[in-house]
Amino acid sequence: MATYTYSGTNADNYASNWYNSYNPNYPNYSSDFGGGGDCANFVSQCIHAGGIPMKTTGGDSDRADYQWCASQTTASQAWRGAGSLRRHIKYGTVGQRWNFTSLA
Repeated sequence: MATYTYSGTNADNYASNWYNSYNPNYPNYSSDFGGGGDCANFVSQCIHAGGIPMKTTGGDSDRADYQWCASQTTASQAWRGAGSLRRHIKYGTVGQRWNFTSLA
């Protein structure tokens, strides 16, 4: 299993830079563009900016935690949906498992 170093500083810098606009590298799911909201999409972007790589393969494609990825035009269910993102982090066991250790 690969280990990744997460930088809260990088995630914070990303959030500070994009909180009031849209990064064109990701889809816009805001209600202004016919979406149901953009919160999980933004949280996923911040997590990714902090150092967690996208997960694009592996597992049962019917599961919400199958992939965690996005492009300019589309995003996986776990990337864009709060409930699916939670399940992906907590239960996703295919190709990527997230373990957290407090440094404080």
